[in-house]
Amino acid sequence: MSTRSTESHAEATRWDELTEEAQRDRRREPRLKLPYSIEVYGFDHSGQYFSERTMTLNVSAGGCMLDMKHEPEEQGVLAVRRVGRDGSRTPEQKPVLFLVCWSQRTGRRWTVGASKLQGGDIWGLTMPQDHPGS
Repeated sequence: MSTRSTESHAEATRWDELTEEAQRDRRREPRLKLPYSIEVYGFDHSGQYFSERTMTLNVSAGGCMLDMKHEPEEQGVLAVRRVGRDGSRTPEQKPVLFLVCWSQRTGRRWTVGASKLQGGDIWGLTMPQDHPGS
């Protein structure tokens, strides 16, 4: 095998490794695709206060992905309160603070990734511990 052929093979193998690494799930914890009814309070990208009722797209012990009509402030803090499907609130459903990690326009709405800033369980779930990305 020539040196050139060996180098080409090594380059192809390295690209395969890089592609596999890029596709690997890098999340620290499992996400569950659960639509919770929530109220979100915060400041939008122009500094105006907003509140809206919406749904989660997925949740984890340390964060969530939301579907919102307001574009949140970049790296802003959102207060999220879980509400019953009928819109009811109970005293134990207090708002929990989340940090906006990223947001992306999806049509006329925004998909937002947020990380929980406070302890406690907002979702009322026992989360799975094993995750291939860990």
